[in-house]
Amino acid sequence: MSNGFFSEETLDICISFWTAGQRSDPSTESQFIWKTGSQELAMTYTNWNTGQPDYSGQTEACMHLKGEYAYKWNDAICTVTSCAICEIDM
Repeated sequence: MSNGFFSEETLDICISFWTAGQRSDPSTESQFIWKTGSQELAMTYTNWNTGQPDYSGQTEACMHLKGEYAYKWNDAICTVTSCAICEIDM
């Protein structure tokens, strides 16, 4: 069953997806930014799951979409295995 964002086949394989969102200073509970290539952009839209970002263990510096949260945003340790969402110029 598709959720409107991803195909059924993709959802069967991936339970979470990395995005370009990350903390502006990974060593602190700083604000999240969009980091694409050499650009760092302020977030003007957010879709965090309830209670997120929580900076659990003071190590969650990256942002992903988590299946069990209906693909809302979650902060996570950057080495967690996830699929990736990539941006390409068309």
